[in-house]
Amino acid sequence: MSEHLRQLQALAAEPAAVAWFKGLFSEAHLEFTDSGERFTIRHLGDRAAVLEGFERPDANLVIPMRGENLANLTAIFADGDVSAAEEYRIVRHMLRPCIEAAVKMPILNNEMLLKVLRVDDVWQQALVDPEGEEDVRMTVQKTGGRWTVTPGYHGTPRRRLRLAAPQLLDFQRRLFEADSENSIGGWVALARWYVDWRDQVTVPVPS
Repeated sequence: MSEHLRQLQALAAEPAAVAWFKGLFSEAHLEFTDSGERFTIRHLGDRAAVLEGFERPDANLVIPMRGENLANLTAIFADGDVSAAEEYRIVRHMLRPCIEAAVKMPILNNEMLLKVLRVDDVWQQALVDPEGEEDVRMTVQKTGGRWTVTPGYHGTPRRRLRLAAPQLLDFQRRLFEADSENSIGGWVALARWYVDWRDQVTVPVPS
């Protein structure tokens, strides 16, 4: 058994970790860029399972990692409590995977829904650190029917979103719930919530 697999299995058996990640995904793919190892994490609600390799081509989240990231994650959950600063550290690493997962979902690939929600074909998004400063910055753009997520701010979009870690987690859990339910009622309810939420986290784009 590799050290990465041992650590992941220990983390999956930690109640605090299982509870924190609940509602964010049912299946995640982890790929370690330093060892080339691949693992599938299945969240089963009250527990999690770790499988070697990718059994299926798709997953709710695809997260690149290094051994040091896993060690940091293990240390965060070691005492069974996640502080605001620790939560931010986790979300910081998950920001891009979460955005990339979101733009693959039906709600952002249905032209009718995009028009109803008035979703821009390009926007900027930033994660705000505990001190209120923009840290990670991303640009999301749809070109030729395909969404791309690029680090940094590019172009001059009409909308910029500034999110704290709890706001991103709230969005991700609601989006995952609607995607899992995959019903018209679920998507409509999410759309109504999203419009208000988006307005709350929107800030002017400097000219």
